[in-house]
Amino acid sequence: MESIFKKKTRDEWCEIFKDVDACVTPVLDMEEVGDAECHKDRDYFLKAKDSWIPRPAPRMYTVEEYEKLRNSRCLNESK
Repeated sequence: MESIFKKKTRDEWCEIFKDVDACVTPVLDMEEVGDAECHKDRDYFLKAKDSWIPRPAPRMYTVEEYEKLRNSRCLNESK
């Protein structure tokens, strides 16, 4: 398989798989990661000087904490 993958560049493989329902993701360098569309859309990285820094993972709330936030009207939920 290695010899097959070496026949094309990473970008060529991305183009081949872009419309295919398959679990294929390019391996990005830290210099590239913040410019990737999937990361830009989710605002996963911060630009600091000349590099990208991952944002902290979102805090997960328990059901009780979520209900408390909902009741205090801290959440912007549209119904």
